[in-house]
Amino acid sequence: MEVVSPNDSRRAVAEKVNMWLAHGTESCWVADPATMTLSIHRAGLKTIRLTIKDKIDNDPVLPGLSLSIAKIFKRI
Repeated sequence: MEVVSPNDSRRAVAEKVNMWLAHGTESCWVADPATMTLSIHRAGLKTIRLTIKDKIDNDPVLPGLSLSIAKIFKRI
């Protein structure tokens, strides 16, 4: 998981994600506190963007996981 800092550029974060995926990481999560979104990146698949209204259930990489995105940002 990468947490976006105020000084991070979108390009720098994208380069990190691409590097991790190119080196075999199955899933890369990017949490952005400014927008309170979580983006899930997987090689060859469309990025999934979740908001604090969403929940992750049974992620293929983390079976059995059930997590409210609001909890990541301490909104509940």
